[in-house]
Amino acid sequence: MKLPEIAVRRPVTTIMVFAAIALLGCVSFFKLNLDMPPDVEPPAVSVITPYPGASALDVESEVTKNT
Repeated sequence: MKLPEIAVRRPVTTIMVFAAIALLGCVSFFKLNLDMPPDVEPPAVSVITPYPGASALDVESEVTKNT
C-alpha cells in the first residue's frame, strides 16, 4: 500500500497523526529551556544641546528643531 492510499482511506487516522505531531511539537517547544539568553538592551538616542545661560524652554524653542 502506498501512503496516499492509506491517507485517503482513513482520513480520521491521518488527522489524528498530524494532531499528535502538532501537540508533541507544542509541548516540546514550551518545555524547551533557554540556558544563556543574551543581554538585549533596547536602542536609545540621547541628544544634548549645550546653551550656557539659557533655560530649557529657550533651548527647545530656539536651538532644537522638532521634526
